[in-house]
Amino acid sequence: MSPPLSKADPLQQVLAQVNQESRNEDLTGLTEGDVRKLTMNLWAWASSVAPGLQDARVLIAPDGESAPLQRSVLEAVGPDMPFLVDSLLGECAAAGHEVKALFHPIVNMEDGRCVSVIQIHLPLMTDTEAKKLVQGVRKTQDSTRQVVSDFEPMKARMETEIKRISHLENQAEEDKRETIAFLEWLLEDHFVFLGCREYHFETDAKGKVLPEEPIMIEGSNLGILRDEQLNVLSRDSEPLVLTPEISDLLAEPFPMFVAKSTLVSRVHRRVNCDYIGIKKYDADGKVNGEVRFLGLFTAEAYDETARSIPFVRRRVKKVIEASGAAPGGHTEKTVANLLETWPRDELFQTHSRALAPMIVGAMHLVGRPRTRLFLRRDEFDRFVTAIVFVPREAYDTALRLRIADVLTRAYAGTLVKFQPYFDTGPLARVHFEISIDRNHPQPDPEALEREIADLARTWDQGFRQALMASPLAEADREGARAFIGAFNAAYREAFTPDEALRDVTAMAGLHFNTPVLARAFRSDGDDGDKIRVKIYAREGAIPLSRCVPVFEHMGLFVNFETGYPVRPSEKPAADAPEIYWVHSLSMRSVGGESIDLDVLAKGFEDAFVAVWSGLAENDGFNRLVLSAGASWREAALMRALSAYRRQSGLEQPQEIQERALAAHPRITRLLLDLFAARFDPATHDSLDARRDAVAGIRASIETALRDVSALAEDQILRRLTDLICAIQRTNFYQTGEDGHLHAFISFKVASRELEDLPEPKPYREIFTSSPQVEGVHLRFGPVARGGLRWSDRPSDYRTEVLGLVKAQQVKNAVIVPVGSKGGFFPKQLADRSNRNAWFESGREAYKQFITALLGLTDNLDGAKVIHPDHTVIWDGEDPYLVVAADKGTATFSDTANAISEAHGFWLGDAFASGGSVGYDHKKMGITARGAWEAVKRHFREMGKDIQTEPFTVIGVGDMSGDVFGNGMLLSPEIRLVAAFNHMHIFLDPNPGDSKKNLAERQRLFNLQGSSWADYDTKLISKGGGVFERSAKSITLSDEAKAVTGLAKDAVTPDELIHALLKAETDLLWFGGIGTYVKASTETHAEVGDRSSDAIRVNGRDLRAKVIGEGANLGMTQAGRIEFAQGKGHINTDAIDNSAGVDSSDHEVNIKILAAEAIRIGALKAKDRNALLAEMTDDVAAHVLRHNYDQTGALSLAESSAAGDHDALERLMVYLEERGVLNRELEGLPSTAHMRLRQEAGAWLTRPELAVLLAWSKIVLIDDVVASDIPDDPYFESVLKSYFTKPIDTYDEAIRNHRLKREIIATVIANRSLDMAGPVPLLRVREMTGADNAAIVRGLEASRAVLDFDAFRREVDALDNKVGADVQIDMRIQAMQAMNEAASWYVRNMPGATVGEAVAQTHAPLNEFKTALGSVHSPFPAARIERAARAFVKRGAPDALARWTAVMSHFAQGLVVIGLARAASVDVPNAGAAFYAIGDALRLDRLRASAREGLAKAGYWDRIAGRRLVSELVRIQAAAAQEALAGGGVDAWLAERAEPRRELVATLGTLTKGKDWSFAKFTLSADAVRQFMGR
Repeated sequence: MSPPLSKADPLQQVLAQVNQESRNEDLTGLTEGDVRKLTMNLWAWASSVAPGLQDARVLIAPDGESAPLQRSVLEAVGPDMPFLVDSLLGECAAAGHEVKALFHPIVNMEDGRCVSVIQIHLPLMTDTEAKKLVQGVRKTQDSTRQVVSDFEPMKARMETEIKRISHLENQAEEDKRETIAFLEWLLEDHFVFLGCREYHFETDAKGKVLPEEPIMIEGSNLGILRDEQLNVLSRDSEPLVLTPEISDLLAEPFPMFVAKSTLVSRVHRRVNCDYIGIKKYDADGKVNGEVRFLGLFTAEAYDETARSIPFVRRRVKKVIEASGAAPGGHTEKTVANLLETWPRDELFQTHSRALAPMIVGAMHLVGRPRTRLFLRRDEFDRFVTAIVFVPREAYDTALRLRIADVLTRAYAGTLVKFQPYFDTGPLARVHFEISIDRNHPQPDPEALEREIADLARTWDQGFRQALMASPLAEADREGARAFIGAFNAAYREAFTPDEALRDVTAMAGLHFNTPVLARAFRSDGDDGDKIRVKIYAREGAIPLSRCVPVFEHMGLFVNFETGYPVRPSEKPAADAPEIYWVHSLSMRSVGGESIDLDVLAKGFEDAFVAVWSGLAENDGFNRLVLSAGASWREAALMRALSAYRRQSGLEQPQEIQERALAAHPRITRLLLDLFAARFDPATHDSLDARRDAVAGIRASIETALRDVSALAEDQILRRLTDLICAIQRTNFYQTGEDGHLHAFISFKVASRELEDLPEPKPYREIFTSSPQVEGVHLRFGPVARGGLRWSDRPSDYRTEVLGLVKAQQVKNAVIVPVGSKGGFFPKQLADRSNRNAWFESGREAYKQFITALLGLTDNLDGAKVIHPDHTVIWDGEDPYLVVAADKGTATFSDTANAISEAHGFWLGDAFASGGSVGYDHKKMGITARGAWEAVKRHFREMGKDIQTEPFTVIGVGDMSGDVFGNGMLLSPEIRLVAAFNHMHIFLDPNPGDSKKNLAERQRLFNLQGSSWADYDTKLISKGGGVFERSAKSITLSDEAKAVTGLAKDAVTPDELIHALLKAETDLLWFGGIGTYVKASTETHAEVGDRSSDAIRVNGRDLRAKVIGEGANLGMTQAGRIEFAQGKGHINTDAIDNSAGVDSSDHEVNIKILAAEAIRIGALKAKDRNALLAEMTDDVAAHVLRHNYDQTGALSLAESSAAGDHDALERLMVYLEERGVLNRELEGLPSTAHMRLRQEAGAWLTRPELAVLLAWSKIVLIDDVVASDIPDDPYFESVLKSYFTKPIDTYDEAIRNHRLKREIIATVIANRSLDMAGPVPLLRVREMTGADNAAIVRGLEASRAVLDFDAFRREVDALDNKVGADVQIDMRIQAMQAMNEAASWYVRNMPGATVGEAVAQTHAPLNEFKTALGSVHSPFPAARIERAARAFVKRGAPDALARWTAVMSHFAQGLVVIGLARAASVDVPNAGAAFYAIGDALRLDRLRASAREGLAKAGYWDRIAGRRLVSELVRIQAAAAQEALAGGGVDAWLAERAEPRRELVATLGTLTKGKDWSFAKFTLSADAVRQFMGR
């Protein structure tokens, strides 16, 4: 209570006292202004309450200074009196409200009143809580007022009773003295009087109290007992019926008694009131009434010694006497000490007859500590008190709760309170008070004591007993002994010794390689949906935040978790830790489903350990462990299968897949059975048996799917079914060298068996999944190659790889393997702040990916194919797998080859090209040099020699990079104006000394890890510099503005790069990562390179003349086409940078050859590496020739694209029919768009032609491999020439080469189509109706007899000497001759091999070539001369010009050879006859005019016209044959003089003028047929 202040202004008194008290209160969140406003409002309300009255209110969220406060406030007002604060605090506590702050100003009013104002701050409460609290407070205020008002009257009544007792005549004097002394002791501030009431009892004739209601004496009620409804002794109602027990108590001679009331005090302390009963007597000394005092013993009453308290001291004396202790002896002291420490209420309320045995029993525990129970029932049979002694080391909260449970169950009562007591002895004492009903049970005290003794037995004793009784082997028992005393109190409270022994047994399974184990179980009484789990760990406690999600993903809800450290006294095993941890969890199935733990426990335990150990991933697929009874690896299998389906781009999100599988456990189980039927080596002996089993399971799945109502779930389950049936092999059942199953799951898919898989569909793909990595390897044929990329796209890396493999397909058209590509996504990378650790963690993921690929690939032992162990094979033999580097894996080839060699793979270090023993692309500069061939050709066709003439370059990359760095060293005339990478922008507006700049670029290239920041800026021209891309802005010089076309003085780095990409330059050179150019019709999102969105430009906005794509994906295909349509010079990235893959393929095939040479003893293994190095330059020359030839083919195709427009449409249709071309995917125009482009004169561009050339090569390679062409001995020279010196001398090894047929097919197909592009082959096919293999035979024979290779070399030698258009025209002439010759071979020697055809025609044709000048007629001679002079005039050498002009006649010479053979004459005579007939019948002129006219005709007219031209040649040969057989040409013509004149006249009429038409030509041909009688 605060001291009263002076009678100043009441509000000021309140404010001053609150301010003083606030220093010690929790006012968090309140300002001084808030407190002041609350105080002012408090007094404003309090002053409104009428003087002398009490009131209370609760403000739920009172207004503060500026806003409502986040607390509630209880306020009370009334006259000042004792007990108010304690009583109100007790009311708040009873209502469950925590007190935050308390203010109790006492205000002295002018009229002399003292007003008590109380404000208690509480947490926010509801309206209901507030109303209930106000009601309770008002009752407490009323009770306090009654108690204070009647306090003195109650004391006076006590004094009255003392006087009455002193005058009693029928009571023993000692009893009267002790009673009076006790009551006077109470009056000495040892008792707080709360109420008083007097009763009169009905008695019988003998004076015995009758069991009837006592009579309340009117006017005797004081204090809280003024309320006659308040009960003192009963939980029912007053007055209490006097039971026999009460009657017996009243019959006791002592004038008073002490007991506990059932009434809980609202005043002062919130406890059961103490009850003092003083008996009243009649004249005969018989009890006839009672005065009851209700109150609370004060703290002083409990602090005094028992021997000093009247009434109690007599009991103490009697107990000591009953104990038989000698005065002053040890026993007396022991008993006295027990009494002093005995619960004081028990001393007040327990008769000495009951108390003495308890104290004596407790005394005996001093010498022999053990568990004991002492019970006492109070006189009114409302309470039972139990005093329990238990071993101190056994006592804890759990034991106390268990004892309380035993007692309350035994009496069917309720625990009211408990109080533990500890001294220095070995026992703990607990005092329990239990309320009971009238009809409570009567338990056996001895049985209760035995039950409690069992509970209190020392936990470690119980553990030792359980251990000794266990069936453990002696050695295991010895190890378990270390755990005696290892468990802390919390564990002992929670678990029995038997459970501890189970835990110890489980922990025995922990060791270095198994740091975590789990045990699932269910306790007695647990529901079917409940699971308990113990997790055992030897490497420290397991964070709850980590383990709970594991169980949640299994479909469980975790209720609670507790962790216990276990410290064995000694190590139970050599590698045991100092501390084990046991975590106990309780959980339920989320959906309430019952869980068959007997069946699922082991799989559940294993699944947790697998997830925790990193063997399995932590996601919703683990729900299948409980829902479908799957093992964790089976759940991982479903995860992997589902991940593949998601990567296809058509599947539902993962959470929906998880939900579908968990919702249909029967179908999930069937899917697992289906997988096992196809791939478990233990299930069936043959594929036929597996097919039968699969058919049955699929039928069951189909039946089960009828009950799946959700479309998305049905789709998911069906696609998984289809996927399992499309898989050809899996590693799921394979084991490693350690005998364990692999940590990753991989499977090979026959992609084209999946109907819903997006195009293009690979031939095969291998997918792997593990917690460390996911990846996929796509290949488009049995023999394929391509790089493996470290992807940063977790959700669609397959889409990324599929986009790359399209370009790889085109790129691989020049090499033996078709395209493949792989991508992997590491899931557990180290933090990128540690670059080395991050990189190495990526390498580890790569290693697992490589191991997965090799694990599903066949091996070779010589020619014998060896399948992987424990693997069911559905796809036959498949031993060819090669990989290469790609983004992120440039340095990983040695790693891959090391795995290959450790695996014993037949390719050894040929498996991954580009390793330390092989052809280093950067050192060779091969990729850049290949692309440079394309760049040189572009400029050469523009009339510029970039090796001798200066040209400007803007590039992407830096000098440390392979492609950019090597590229910028390939010409001394480079003027590098600008370049950028991810860090810097290099700008040299007007490059100066080219030699110095070249030398500086060379220095940076040689400087490992260099960047543009290392460039010597003194060499940079005015206005330039090196700028950071991280800069906020870059200030532009006038020179920089001139280069970029920008007008602003400062721009962001992105704005500068954007402008540079659009700047005018001769060459835009792509040598870095990123896609920087798209079409105006494309969005940035469609490009798929978000990092370059801010700088990307449209193809139509480029002002570069030439683009060189040394790097992949610098532009979209649509962007290339748009640039090319604007007359820009460009190929594709696949064409430009194909030298890299070409070099790698040569390396692989050379290594295969070397391995075979070593195997047969022709080459020593130690000499191999030196041999490889020796051939580096020759390999590069081979590769660069391919770049030269392929870009030349595109130039030829581009030159005739207008005339070949219809043919190109037919070609696309053909490739579509072959199932290889998807126009939409390749960015090629549809048939309708082709018509529109023809009308607009927008012919196919080089990027589009490049795609058609590549697919034509791929198809042709397949057709040649499928034919007998590679087996023709004629092509052994082709195989040998593929290899360079000196390895080409190992003839036997070359003949044994595993890929010899593919090598031959690749070389032949490439040189056939590099001759002039894809259209000539189409023309021969449509002219002759022959298949590709027959046409290739014809072309190869023509190549030999026409000496095409020598002709091509001479034409190529004219680079930069004549205009490129001259070279193109020469090549077109040669192409036409080759086509004519090939057609002749197809028609006339269909069954001959190339070798046979060449042998039979080469020498005769050479004879014809020699004789041609003397046998041909004037018309062809004049045409040859005219054509030759035209070429000479354009700069061609005379001899080459004539060769070009006569080439078609050389091809026609094959007809003459056939004629000579048929007519049995020599070639010159046959030639003379052939030309004479042609001249006489004007057939030469007719064919010449037809060829000129057909150039402008429609596609089908050209096809038909060419067939007619060929027919005219055959007619001419047939006429010559007749003439030779009939006396000679002159005689033959003379016989037909008149018909001949008519024919000549008809032809003259039809060919007269320049209005050639196909109809006239057809009539002319018909006239010739009629002349010949056909």
